Amino acid sequence: MTYTPKPIDTTGVELEPEIAALTEQLARNTHDLWAQQRIANGWTRGSHRDDRAKKHPGLVPYDELPDSEREYDRRTAIGALKAITALGYQIEPAPQLNTVPDQSFEERLEHEIGDSSRKDDFDMNDGREIAMAECHPRLADALQWLAGTVGKQWAAEDREASQSQSRHRHLSRIAIVAGTAAIVFAILQLAAHAVTVPSVKNVASKLEAIAVSAALLAVGVGVMARMNRRWLVHRHRAECLRMFKFCALDRLWSYNDEAWKRWVGDKLREIPSAGSHVSEEWPEEDDIEDEEPRPIRSRDSGFTRALIAYYRIKRLEYQRRYFDARFKAYSNTMRPWHHISLWLFFASVICVLIHFGLEWGANRVILVWERRLDDAGIWFVALAAIIPVVGAGIRAWFGAFERTRSASLYKEKLTAIDRANERLEEHAHDLAAIRREIAITEQFLKQEHREWLRLLHDAEWFL
Repeated sequence: MTYTPKPIDTTGVELEPEIAALTEQLARNTHDLWAQQRIANGWTRGSHRDDRAKKHPGLVPYDELPDSEREYDRRTAIGALKAITALGYQIEPAPQLNTVPDQSFEERLEHEIGDSSRKDDFDMNDGREIAMAECHPRLADALQWLAGTVGKQWAAEDREASQSQSRHRHLSRIAIVAGTAAIVFAILQLAAHAVTVPSVKNVASKLEAIAVSAALLAVGVGVMARMNRRWLVHRHRAECLRMFKFCALDRLWSYNDEAWKRWVGDKLREIPSAGSHVSEEWPEEDDIEDEEPRPIRSRDSGFTRALIAYYRIKRLEYQRRYFDARFKAYSNTMRPWHHISLWLFFASVICVLIHFGLEWGANRVILVWERRLDDAGIWFVALAAIIPVVGAGIRAWFGAFERTRSASLYKEKLTAIDRANERLEEHAHDLAAIRREIAITEQFLKQEHREWLRLLHDAEWFL
């Protein structure tokens, strides 16, 4: 009998933003339940799956899973939520997510930013903030509106950018490693031919053919699919939407709610579509308008405090933590390789000197040793040629992901955010000064994004 799966039809189900915010928590819980059952049945972590030995590579914390595995758990969680909705049930958030008494909205935000499960989208996912009793009603309504407009588009662009960038990185690594290996094996073939070692020559020839094929395939697929342009254009749009969200929140001081929603809708349509043709001028385009803050119409002190607290923590503090983490990660990665080029140069020179010494000695020994010294000298010449090739491959590896320059950019951004935080504290009671600082900070973040964009746009597809 042929089994035909018939899941509940959820094609027309749209989850509310605060319910969709549960996706990551449910995905994490799905993984933990699966892992708990496996461990209870005697399974342990292994480099690959082995049913007989009860080994599985997926027995790791959720955050350490590959993107494909986490995406599988997310789809499972979303499917369950949509199925419940399709069956006619309603899921409603609790009126208060934190039972700690007498906390202000700012203190609640400080608590939330420390939640590791929210580190990937804390500034864009406002499901928990909307449900907080301490959140000002007008701010909660605005966040709800933005979640259904800006937030939904951002989530789609961010997901597409992450998936495309992951594929781009895999292709880059294959192309760099395979290309470097092909040159190394070619040099080994020449050395083996010169010293008449057929076995080494044959093995090197086969390995070279494999490496060349892998490199050509990776480069060919990358060029045809234009993976760099694909992930960059989606990341560009995602960042435009992120900046627009906080630009829109600033307008809440200047518009009534209906006028503000119309403005958001109009401006949202002006942000370039990721599916449209990308011209050579797009890194220079002004995607978020630059203008002085509009006059303040809202004088609700509770709303003002809530919006300032939201911006300071959800925007500045989150960005500061992100920049700090990226700067440390890139710096730690690059530190062991900081002087690699110099050491490889010295190693290559030493190999040449050894070759010179062997060649000099070969002319002054008996005939039996002359051939051996000549052969050894050829291998050292080959090694002297291979070392710079390996060095070039290492530089290409780091250049493909712009780690050195990215570390510098993140350091500059971190410093700027720290200064912005200091200035906001200095002007804590001056709303006009606070708005000026917010506008200056957003302008800085926009210009830094454009500089990063231009840096990658001008690079080769895998360099």
